[in-house]
Amino acid sequence: MTDASILIATNSTETSDAISLVLKEKYKLICVHSIEEFFAEFNSRMPDLAVIGVALRNKETASSPKDGYEVCTAVKKNPAHSSVPLILLSASNSSEIRLAAYEAGADEFISDPRDGRSILHRADKLLHDRKEKERSMEQAQSAVKVAMEAMTNSSELGKLIQLLRAVHQIEKQQPLADAIRDSISYFNLS
Repeated sequence: MTDASILIATNSTETSDAISLVLKEKYKLICVHSIEEFFAEFNSRMPDLAVIGVALRNKETASSPKDGYEVCTAVKKNPAHSSVPLILLSASNSSEIRLAAYEAGADEFISDPRDGRSILHRADKLLHDRKEKERSMEQAQSAVKVAMEAMTNSSELGKLIQLLRAVHQIEKQQPLADAIRDSISYFNLS
């Protein structure tokens, strides 16, 4: 089992059970059956991935969001949550439903909500891709840090070369003292 957690949100316990049967060996699972429960769990646990049924509804209120598409859109609009991969599920495979899922921000769309193997395969891929992206971001940040240090060091080296050139060209003591004092001040050595 990995440390990754998956939040499964469908309006059907049978669908959640079918998905859980395949995913439970590999991932930590949280199953909910309403939009309110989804956001309560999502905000408190921040899962590594979420599987959302497009037919997901609110239990008690008619508040927004009203379905799985709107849940997906709300998650992706929040910068703190937008990196969490989302898989939208629907029993229909029409091109309109598939397009609506991707327009809502879904990373994947599966037209057979009880196809646990497809969900497992896509979850594995999305979580792998997310890890690779995070690793790439860390490497990029490290490269920027190294580049900034190199620029700082080259700037300092340039200042020392200027001092050496000035020392060889100065014939009087006062200009030499001024050049040394400027260099000491530049390097914060005083």
